Amino acid sequence: MRRLILHTVLLMALAAPAWPTDDRFPDYTLLWNRFTSVMVVDEYAVALSPDGVVVCEYLPDHAMFVQAGQLFLDDYPLAMKAYGDLLVVKTLDERLLYVDIGHLPEISTLGQFDPGVPFADFLLDGQNLYISAWFEGVWRFTLDGFNGAQFADSSMKGILVTQLCLENDTLYVLDEYNGIMRYDVSNGSLDAFVDYLYVPVRASGFSMDGALVLISAAGSGVLLGEFGHDGSGIIDSIDGLLAPQRTLFMDSTYVFLSNRVATLVNQDNYDQRLTIPTGDDLVDGDLIVLDGVCHLLLPGAEGGLVLYSLEDFVGPVVAFDRPGPVSDVLLYSSLLFTGGRANPVDVYTVGPETEPRLNYTIADDLTNVADMDNNGDTLIILYSDCNVVTLVGRSSNPDHFLEASFAVNDTSAFGVEFLDRWENGSGLLVLGRTTISIYGISGQDIELAAAWSLEDEVSAVALRDSMLVVAGDANRIDFFRITPDLKLELRSSINVEAPIHELLFLDNYLVYFEFDLMNYVDLSDLELPVIETTVSMSVPVTRAVVRDDLLYTVGEDGVGVFSLDGLYPSLIDYGGRTGDFLSVDGNLMATTNGESVHLYFLQDGLLTDVDEWDTEPLPEQCVLLQNYPNPFNPHTWIDYSLPRRSSVRLVVFNLLGQVVRTIVDGERAAGHHTAFWDARDETGTPVASGVYFYRLTAGDVVESRKMVLIR
Repeated sequence: MRRLILHTVLLMALAAPAWPTDDRFPDYTLLWNRFTSVMVVDEYAVALSPDGVVVCEYLPDHAMFVQAGQLFLDDYPLAMKAYGDLLVVKTLDERLLYVDIGHLPEISTLGQFDPGVPFADFLLDGQNLYISAWFEGVWRFTLDGFNGAQFADSSMKGILVTQLCLENDTLYVLDEYNGIMRYDVSNGSLDAFVDYLYVPVRASGFSMDGALVLISAAGSGVLLGEFGHDGSGIIDSIDGLLAPQRTLFMDSTYVFLSNRVATLVNQDNYDQRLTIPTGDDLVDGDLIVLDGVCHLLLPGAEGGLVLYSLEDFVGPVVAFDRPGPVSDVLLYSSLLFTGGRANPVDVYTVGPETEPRLNYTIADDLTNVADMDNNGDTLIILYSDCNVVTLVGRSSNPDHFLEASFAVNDTSAFGVEFLDRWENGSGLLVLGRTTISIYGISGQDIELAAAWSLEDEVSAVALRDSMLVVAGDANRIDFFRITPDLKLELRSSINVEAPIHELLFLDNYLVYFEFDLMNYVDLSDLELPVIETTVSMSVPVTRAVVRDDLLYTVGEDGVGVFSLDGLYPSLIDYGGRTGDFLSVDGNLMATTNGESVHLYFLQDGLLTDVDEWDTEPLPEQCVLLQNYPNPFNPHTWIDYSLPRRSSVRLVVFNLLGQVVRTIVDGERAAGHHTAFWDARDETGTPVASGVYFYRLTAGDVVESRKMVLIR
């Protein structure tokens, strides 16, 4: 029987670091590609990304938008509204941020306000701030500058209030269960309730066209209503439409935006209409006139911005280049190299005193960058669409050149790594879905040296001399010996508890990571590898690199910096944003989660501008908190705490007790955790509005709570 020695080392006794504070935000963030909403302000497109606000400027000569300004935010922005030179942004944690857009493309934060209650919509009218607080009615605050406000009054006339609209001195409020209420707010107060327009079906939104109210009704498309009628205020309907999520106005035409389609309807004759398929592009867009032609500007499903011409109905046309997502980042020679699924390799100049600046692009016509590595100034690029590896010489110079290029033998290749020692020279290791190939490099000649097929899908490899270690999707690590004739001999295997994304050699040990655990494997006997030590890392790890006796990691809770001076790693700094890819070179670190690219400048291996961090005691018991926001649409977050490492299942059920989605299923460390649900079932299909339950099972503890989805 194999002898297993398991020794757990706690890096911080009975304590875990508090999560990142403002001091640990990235020094710079390239809000690179994915947008969730866009509006037109003056001649600019102002878009929300998961990490902040991006200002894009249209260049007529290139028929393309380019990034002209950006503002990094400390929380996920959900919605925005513009009031002259002021942009108000709602964030995931139910705050309102005030942003100066009076000097576009430059933007800056003026202040913020937390109403202290979950809310669906907001509206600013001079010094009066109105919010629709779901089941808590409409609230009014009076602003005191940009960092404070006083509660003024509220109204509980409606049951479930969501959308707000202001026309002159009349406030319109959507009560989804009854209809649309009107308030006279000429004096700012909510005391002057006027009347309501009764809607006999559930309404999800509305728009005003003079005295006419256009109502989005689930299952009924678009209803037309007027105030002042007895009983129902519905006077007409536009048949044959899906309930629009957004309505725009163009001359004498309504532009209704629904999932996958934009419908143009003549305002005088509803039977005159045109339909433009929009695929999976997001509906939270705007109208913009370019070169005298009105266009529909939408966030692209694959990132970036897309345009649909409303004159000749051409589209989608890519309007913002580099639509992503980011597939890899690489740092060297004070340059940042980025590549994406729909993008070439872009090279940015980076430095601690200036914002990153796009310097040049390598092979602008070659996209689908799967992976990158470098050997000195030679950049190695794997292009997945054409299954080609390219070596670019003098890559840190705009006058770079093609050194060599060759087709790989596996059409599923996803990773490439330079080998400084292979046989009698150097080589390239190429990872495929179930294959590993090595190409020998001799001068300008590159030839396939070895190709091995494996039983499981490959997730990570480590190669040292004649030892090859492979982690696969079967939660197993296989240890091979490469024979003199370049065959693989399986020597042993070990089973692990979770998927492995990273393997490293540290001295005479192999190291692999499972969430927040770092496992040392003694390889002194390849026939009998032994997991000798398991170290708690305090922060989860997805990727890791070693530089100058420091271990740098990135994972779902940000980056970590560990000293390797002692027997085991010790945490010396942490912070930043989540990430799946990591690169470190000198005093620079770059990470990305596939959306934004984050840059950190290091001083003696530490993140810059970091104060002493506090410790936070571990929870004393398992706690499941109420989801937020609640009610929600279309996504929500669920917080829970664990007093000890546990096997966790977090499952969503419908009213019939049927499983809708399993959100969490696996081991989780002690501490505070946040789970995310996008209101989709196990197949990825959006679920219907209604009441759902979520249940946490952690060890022998079971807790449940209720949440409400409103579409």
